[in-house]
Amino acid sequence: TVDINGSAFKSNYNGHTIENGVVNLTGVADNENIKQGVFTIGNGATVKSTGEFRPNHDCTFNLKNGGSFSTDVVLCIPFRYGNSSFIMDGGTFTSSATQTYTGGYSVNIGYVWNNNTVWADNSAKLIMNNGSVFNVTQGTLCFGRAKEHEKKVNLKVDVAVTNSSIVVSKGQIILSNNDNAWITDNAKSYVKVVFGPDSHITTGQIYADGIYPTPSVIFDGATILMDGSSTVRRI
Repeated sequence: TVDINGSAFKSNYNGHTIENGVVNLTGVADNENIKQGVFTIGNGATVKSTGEFRPNHDCTFNLKNGGSFSTDVVLCIPFRYGNSSFIMDGGTFTSSATQTYTGGYSVNIGYVWNNNTVWADNSAKLIMNNGSVFNVTQGTLCFGRAKEHEKKVNLKVDVAVTNSSIVVSKGQIILSNNDNAWITDNAKSYVKVVFGPDSHITTGQIYADGIYPTPSVIFDGATILMDGSSTVRRI
């Protein structure tokens, strides 16, 4: 078991695979100290975040072969700007966060803002397969969000779930949640979610709140359990 802050996490694990241990990310991990990198959590490894977790720029997080990541703080990826990916191949993510962030929610895949006219084009991906589990126990899961009252940006969010589960126990899944005030070019911005074969989605509701960036959701062989009730729909 290792206790480590954001800067040390990047210097030790960027480009490497964490296996067979627990990494407690106790300090702030945000745009100041995790700006770029590829981080892989593999067999027998768990990363736990108890400080702010908002990595910036181009970051990829791989959870594979039973590797797990848990957090009790707000997750924003990317935070501010960049092109970030959360790739799960037999991995587990758990959020117990109850807080929110300015204009955001407990878990935000695609949360951007631009206060200095750089990184006009941004993207976020969540790719799940091979029995992965994405578990949000308290708050809301949001795909596509921008901090208000900043300079305009573009944002592309892609979500693909196959043979895996998303469980949002008390909140809901939101696609978009913005207006066009912050979009530079809506033709270059979107939120696309595909719940594919053998995906299992449990949540209070799934909805698009707003039309910018253009949101869409496709159900293709997915099992949907709404509100934790016994009502199951295979779509």
